[in-house]
Amino acid sequence: MILTVVMTIHLDQYEYPGFRKGFYQIKIKDLEAVRRKINEILGVKQKTSFYHYLYGRLEPSQSKAKAIEDLFAEYGINDCWGMPTEFPQQ
Repeated sequence: MILTVVMTIHLDQYEYPGFRKGFYQIKIKDLEAVRRKINEILGVKQKTSFYHYLYGRLEPSQSKAKAIEDLFAEYGINDCWGMPTEFPQQ
């Protein structure tokens, strides 16, 4: 019963619904460095925790979300929240 309720929560209700849009725009050569920096910002050490934030299952605090936005801005990505409508060519 509880699992059903959790599974039906719509992820777009969050102000920061995951950063897939930005993460998928990062060049392959920069992915590991960006992933490490995001882990430091979020204070996570496990891949599962990283993916919960990536897919919007967990929402970062406002200060952490701002730091993530600043990180993506360093790589020229201004809109990082949500799901991309199309995947960029690498």
